[in-house]
Amino acid sequence: MKKYNKKQRGGYVNQSFGIPNDVAKKNDKRMGNYWSSIDFQMHEQKQTEYPTGPSKIGYLQVGNHDIELTMAECNRIAHTLVEAIDLAKKKYKLNM
Repeated sequence: MKKYNKKQRGGYVNQSFGIPNDVAKKNDKRMGNYWSSIDFQMHEQKQTEYPTGPSKIGYLQVGNHDIELTMAECNRIAHTLVEAIDLAKKKYKLNM
């Protein structure tokens, strides 16, 4: 049986490693510099281990940066980004 590196093992949410370079460049021009590199790599969790409290659940990957996050930090980031999108839409509607 082949050995594996536990830090490398885990599921990816967006599977950004599968995007061909020409498509990634095209998408980056349309949607922003980091669009095709944004991903989240899950830690491998055992069935009996439910992540609670400050337990790390995975890595947020943006560009060349990997940030290890807890579940609470993921929730905070998600809420902040939803609020930022709503604010940008409101500013656009109000012509500010």
